[in-house]
Amino acid sequence: MAINPSPENYRQWMRVRFPFLNQSIDDGSFESLVELSDESLATTTSIVHDLDSDERERFTYISMIHAALYHHKKVAGESKFALPENFESTIRAVENAMTQLAGSIGIEHRFLSVFYLFYNPEIPDLQGKFAQFRPSEYETAFLRVNKEGTLQYKLAANALVTVYNQLQSTFSSFESITSLLETAANAFHKISLGNGMLLKTSGGEEFKFLTQYFGEVQVSGKTLRGVNAGDQPWSYIIDLLLGVDLKHVFEHAFEGTPSARHYPPEIKTSADVVHHEFQSGEYLHGNYLLPEDYEYLKDVIQKITNSGKPLTSAIPISFSDREQLEIAKLLYEITKQYLAASNVHYQLAKRFVPKNPDGEQIGSAGTHIVQFLKEGLNVERERVKNNLELKYTNLLKTNKMETINA
Repeated sequence: MAINPSPENYRQWMRVRFPFLNQSIDDGSFESLVELSDESLATTTSIVHDLDSDERERFTYISMIHAALYHHKKVAGESKFALPENFESTIRAVENAMTQLAGSIGIEHRFLSVFYLFYNPEIPDLQGKFAQFRPSEYETAFLRVNKEGTLQYKLAANALVTVYNQLQSTFSSFESITSLLETAANAFHKISLGNGMLLKTSGGEEFKFLTQYFGEVQVSGKTLRGVNAGDQPWSYIIDLLLGVDLKHVFEHAFEGTPSARHYPPEIKTSADVVHHEFQSGEYLHGNYLLPEDYEYLKDVIQKITNSGKPLTSAIPISFSDREQLEIAKLLYEITKQYLAASNVHYQLAKRFVPKNPDGEQIGSAGTHIVQFLKEGLNVERERVKNNLELKYTNLLKTNKMETINA
């Protein structure tokens, strides 16, 4: 394999040459910036002309190139050194290609992590395997763990949606419901294990570089930020189904900021809040989601709105006491495992998200991680767990006595 693959072989270039150049530029090499500018233009041309390849994969590469170019442009402006002569024309060409592909796919014209994770194939025969921003083993691990974690969130969300649908019907199957609830609980446990491994993975300092590539960009004069601001729907679906108070989460997350939430009186429930946030586009953006995922989320919002109650309040009295006990136990286990995954997520952010000059940790979406994750989502998810324990005290107490007697 060539040490410096040509832009015509863009899949190899994205896995070998691109991360090497980015690291070299981050280390202060102006020569590498010149090379990245020239080769990015040629690579983008190759990607655009490869019409036989999946457009979502092609968008992934072009949006990564744009994120890198924008990052280096921003750093150059802060350090006051001149950009290469053709840099601005290169970034405009990349933006044009990215915008056209985004329009065809139906998503925002900027780098989105859902593409980075799912339309970025791991190719064992190519050094680097994934297309990466930098050639670190940490980023490889980050990609693998986050891809698997997102798949598990999706698996859990789909299982809970199916349970919710069954509980709303007159043909609820106890065996099917318990099997699906076990699937969700196991998925959250796997997420905790994966993020726990990432927490222990060496080279975690690389995370600060990743957040810089994931940050705010400007395209055609429009500021776009928040690559992780809802570019996958699964945690919102799970929170809606479990009854997490997302209204309080958002109010607390933005309290004291220019984006403080003052919802109109008709916005009362979590479903109302999520719908409102996507409609307003202040924080959540429908076109940051894959089109099919956004439609799925809207369908869940409508179901929750029509029902008026979450999954945790939906155990049918038609089930026997033993069956109700088993469902309550599994729901409680789900809330425990979900909270555990949420806490490990916060520990990752607490450890790796860089601090600003004021000592605050602000995520790539612009949220204060303590207010949004620790004091917002984690507190409200724990409240769901505690309320479930209170709601089904007798059932869960019976379970504890059975365990002791056994």
